[in-house]
Amino acid sequence: MNLWSVLIVFLPVIAFGQREQLSLGTNTIENTGELFNNFRLKMDSLNKGALQKVRILHIGDSHIQPDNLSGITRKRFQTTYGNGGRGLIFPYTLAKTNGPKDFSATSATAWSNSWIINYPHKFTIGLPGIGIKSTTETGAFSLDLRKDSVINPYTKGFLLYSLNDPKNGSVTINNEFSKTYSQPHFDTLAFQSSKPLSRLDVSFSGASMTLHGIYVENDKQGVVYNSAGVAGARYRDYLRNDFFIKQMPLFNPDMVIVSLGTNESYDPSFTEEVFRQIVDSMFTMIHSTLPHSSVLITLPSENYRLKGGVASVNQRILIISGILREESIKHGFAVWDLYETMGGEGCMLEWKKAGLVNEDHIHYLRKGYNLQGELLFEALDKTLKDQ
Repeated sequence: MNLWSVLIVFLPVIAFGQREQLSLGTNTIENTGELFNNFRLKMDSLNKGALQKVRILHIGDSHIQPDNLSGITRKRFQTTYGNGGRGLIFPYTLAKTNGPKDFSATSATAWSNSWIINYPHKFTIGLPGIGIKSTTETGAFSLDLRKDSVINPYTKGFLLYSLNDPKNGSVTINNEFSKTYSQPHFDTLAFQSSKPLSRLDVSFSGASMTLHGIYVENDKQGVVYNSAGVAGARYRDYLRNDFFIKQMPLFNPDMVIVSLGTNESYDPSFTEEVFRQIVDSMFTMIHSTLPHSSVLITLPSENYRLKGGVASVNQRILIISGILREESIKHGFAVWDLYETMGGEGCMLEWKKAGLVNEDHIHYLRKGYNLQGELLFEALDKTLKDQ
């Protein structure tokens, strides 16, 4: 057994020792009907060796962006069911923000950024919800997956990008795979290798490039767990990003997990009627775009408003969760109630006492997100095994 495998085996013991200090609630996946059964069947086929990959796509807000929650869920899935590859990667550092720590990006090119939370958008943004656009017509960037070298090497994947006003534009990956263009164009460029690689080099010329994301996987049987989050994001921000829905099928997800709702609980313009309409529209679009994909909606955790250093519970979160649960049932989507899983009313204060919550009483420390990621995997794993 290699060192990384040892670390994975003992990670729950190291990271989740605080569990004994907490009064956790019932940890279950609700509304696991016909649509969720599609995911069960895919996982069963994977276990029997009849299917090569099961792909999950997890999107959300600042709770997801750094990958502290989803990263643990990914590692637990891949340790248990096989590692199918890293999946979606976006170079957050080139957008001057925080992101996953298991890969790095470097570039001598200057990039501008655009976020779905800032509307109207400065330029077209891809599925990750954050985009970068080069300020020059010639440039390059590199991705290094060696921070987690045992689990991250890839053998194939694709780049999602747009070239802007090219006269004789081109994009090249690893000095081997390339395409040329004579007009503005969104496209994907596939690449592959006969041996596992841990570095990806991308160059372009003849036009500025807008990068939407990168997808990588390996040749092994297992789970690919894609995740992307945007700090401050709400349901409406994803809904009005055209490329979010258009690019989802490219990742071929067997399950889509949506973790949003916290930021609506602080929105002064929030109304129940408008929120319900937005959620209904987004759920409808996801299901019509991916009719055979299972969908899991995670309900937001408890949070608090701070005034004069005094924390008071944000009651709006219960209204938001109620609407999300009702709309999920209406659309046949499964539900994971993080609020109840954490222990219900007062749980965030208990988690803070255990050293798992940030001082803002909204976000969690890394070990708090790690525990949530563990709980999400446990709920899904139990549901799969109880079929």
